[in-house]
Amino acid sequence: MKCDVLIVDDDAAMQMLLEVMLTRAGYTTCVVSDGLEAFAVLATREVGLVIVDDQLPMIPGHEVCRTIKQNPVTQLIPVIMHSGSFEMGRVTYHARCGADAYLRKPARSGELIALVGRLLSQPGNAGIWRPYIGESTVGTRQCRVRWY
Repeated sequence: MKCDVLIVDDDAAMQMLLEVMLTRAGYTTCVVSDGLEAFAVLATREVGLVIVDDQLPMIPGHEVCRTIKQNPVTQLIPVIMHSGSFEMGRVTYHARCGADAYLRKPARSGELIALVGRLLSQPGNAGIWRPYIGESTVGTRQCRVRWY
């Protein structure tokens, strides 16, 4: 099953806000609360783009982003880091982790929809969907992950 946008945020109100904005714009969404759930969705569904909260439980958002970008199967999926902080050092750090864009909370509908549309329409965003089983380091935890 295809999911245009995977929303990874532990705040239920923010999840709902992003989901409403995106579904009204015609995108299908999947919503999860942490990085491990995000990896499970990425392993079982075709995802076009990921929006990741910077402050997640268990695995920080930047580690979720880095793991997505280091995996040869998911590295072409655009990642938007979504954060309440707008410190320049933080934005730069997220870029080094592989984030394709940075969006400050709370996202404005027009800004979010334009950014998602731009990233989804970029050449090379078809994703690579083939079976892959491998080891992935997530923070300090070693996980065995099956990617499709």
